[in-house]
Amino acid sequence: MPLNNGPPKEVDPTDLWLRMSSLPRPTGAPTTIRARGADIGTVRFWVLSDLEVKRVQSEARRTVEADAAPGSVAFAEMHSAILAAHIIALAARRDGAIEAPAFQSADTVASSFTTDELQAQCNKYLAFRSTAGPSLSELTPAEMDAWVDKLAEGAQRLALNAVQWGPDRLADVPGIDASAGFLDCHFLCWVAARRVLYPDTAGKRKRV
Repeated sequence: MPLNNGPPKEVDPTDLWLRMSSLPRPTGAPTTIRARGADIGTVRFWVLSDLEVKRVQSEARRTVEADAAPGSVAFAEMHSAILAAHIIALAARRDGAIEAPAFQSADTVASSFTTDELQAQCNKYLAFRSTAGPSLSELTPAEMDAWVDKLAEGAQRLALNAVQWGPDRLADVPGIDASAGFLDCHFLCWVAARRVLYPDTAGKRKRV
């Protein structure tokens, strides 16, 4: 059976491991931000957790429900714009100070860009997000195993990295911040590392 969401064949296992195990989060290359037709600076995107995305989806929905009826065209358009602003506010980080956000708030983002510019920046984030590993919710068990197998191959080549990712709980891996929710890419790396270090027990897949 083909693995539609399997790991990229063209990427070396070691490179894939290094990309997805990056701490505190996988981070993209510098990208120029354009607002109101002018370049306003350079940012880097980092991966958001499912928990963070769900939080901003709920917040965007609550905001729009005050002004438009769910299911209407106006609701869909407003929700898309507000959600994009929230995502950029969380994902865009200062180049050179990655743990600092590039924008003070989602309101700052919304007021800085035109609708088209905001969508363009959100598309940049989504394109980057697709290179930082899959979403677990979209994987079949076979696809998940394929990702873990390839990551385990990369981890095995980098024994010290595998040891770092070997604690009994993902939350205990040095550099992991569980307060914002675990990243899917980090969960896969943790399972892969434990498969390398403890092959008899690596089938356990608890995140906490």
